[in-house]
Amino acid sequence: MAIKQCKHCDEPFTQSKSPLHVYCCNRCSRLTNRPLKLQQGRRCLNCQVQLGGLKRFYCSDDCMKQWRWPPKRSSCKQCGKVFNARYDRQCCSPECKRELHFDRNQISNLRHKLKRKGITVDVYNAMLDQQDHRCAICRRNETATINGKVKRLAVDHCHESGQVRGLLCQRCNIVIGQLGDSWLTLENAQEYLVYWHSKLKSSHQNEVRETPSLN
Repeated sequence: MAIKQCKHCDEPFTQSKSPLHVYCCNRCSRLTNRPLKLQQGRRCLNCQVQLGGLKRFYCSDDCMKQWRWPPKRSSCKQCGKVFNARYDRQCCSPECKRELHFDRNQISNLRHKLKRKGITVDVYNAMLDQQDHRCAICRRNETATINGKVKRLAVDHCHESGQVRGLLCQRCNIVIGQLGDSWLTLENAQEYLVYWHSKLKSSHQNEVRETPSLN
């Protein structure tokens, strides 16, 4: 091992066997290889001293520590709790952060899932309006929840052709998937239920059938 000078701060250090070891620490490596092109006339964030062409945001390590420590008192944007905000944190806990960005994350996840189905968020919203935000089979609103929030209607598609057919609630989507998209099995199930409902005089035989909107 040889003693070399750091490529950034010119401090001597013990070089390892690798010829790429040209910095004394990770900090010097980050400061030198930072892709951000700093403008001339940049000032230190703490003391506002001119930095010239230095590729850093502070004139010294002391200024960096004074800027970051002690942490500033701030209020959580979600629950309003006062906490010690480090590195410009907006929330006091990860739970509040997830709750604050829940809607944004939901839309991002929805966009990613719909992309695999071959449709966009606008098409999904149009299908929701056409179905009155209800399931295309049972004509009921979604009741299944995740993390205390009501789930969105699932996108039903043909497993053979991959074409989107409609929006279903979690219960109907599972039933269709378990039956293997077999309409003959559904007809047999219908005959079975009609027979036993009429024989046992169940209250379900008086239900009014609502035709789903499939156009």
